[in-house]
Parts: sequence; C-alpha cells; structure tokens
Amino acid sequence: MPKKKTTPKEKIKTKPLKRLPKKLGDDAYAYTAALLEDVNSNFRVFADNLTIVRDKVEGLSHEMGIVKEYITGIKISQELLREDVSTLKENVSTLKENVSTLKEDVRTLKVDFKEMNGRQIRMERDIQEIKQELKSIKSEMADIRILLSQKADIERFSRLEERVARIEQEIHLRQ
Repeated sequence: MPKKKTTPKEKIKTKPLKRLPKKLGDDAYAYTAALLEDVNSNFRVFADNLTIVRDKVEGLSHEMGIVKEYITGIKISQELLREDVSTLKENVSTLKENVSTLKEDVRTLKVDFKEMNGRQIRMERDIQEIKQELKSIKSEMADIRILLSQKADIERFSRLEERVARIEQEIHLRQ
C-alpha cells in the first residue's frame, strides 16, 4: 500500500506495537506504523462522515419533530371531525324525527283545512239564506209600515168620524 501524504493536523503519533517480534525488523515496524496511520486516517474520514451523518440525522430529527407535530394536529383534527360527524348524525336523526312529525302535522292541517273549507261553504250558504230572510223581513216590515200608517189613518178617521158625529148631535140638539 502506498503511503498517504499527511498534513500537520493529520499527523498521528505512532507507537511501536509491543506484540510484534523484533525479528521482523524495522521494515515491519514501518509497515505497521503505515497501516496504523492508514487506519487512523480512515477513522478520521469515518469520523468526519459520521459527523456529517449526525448533522443530517439531527436535521432530519428536527424535521421529524415538525412532521410529528403536523401528524398530531391531523389526528386532533380527525378526532374533532369524528365528533362533528357524530353530532351531525345525531342532528340528522333528530331532523328526520322532526320531519316525520312535521309531515304528520301537515297531514292533520290538510284535514283541518278541508273541514274548515266545508264549514266555510256551509256558512256561506247560511249567510245567503240569512240575507234572503233579511230581504223578506225587510219587505214584510215595509208592508207592515204601510199597514200601520193606514191603520193610523183609519183610527184617526174613526176619531174624526166620532167628532163629526158629536158635532152633528150637538147641532141637532141646538136646532
């Protein structure tokens, strides 16, 4: 494996492995150090990537919190809608009962109006009969007035006749 160039920040202090036998020589230690530096570099890249992932997860976590709030709002709205639908169902049921009652009342009113129309027709006939009877009574009263006025004249005539008769008697007596 080729060695990577490292910057001063990336330099890592390496310690020789205690387990490696010294027989392997300096090349083995250098190779191990290079491997450790490569692993360290990979861990650093992994840590950087992990930090990026952590930041993304935190951003997503924040967005998930917003989504959870939104979903909670939707659930609350859904529950309110369920309650409203339940209330509407009750109101519709009550309306159906009221409509049924209203239909019965309308039927009763129709029957009552028919009866009232019949009564009104009978009353109009009765009123016509009463008018005719009133005309007849008026006519009879006019006849009675004429008779009364004639009768009054007859009575007056009778009184005058009596007076004339008395006057004639007195004249005869004076003669």
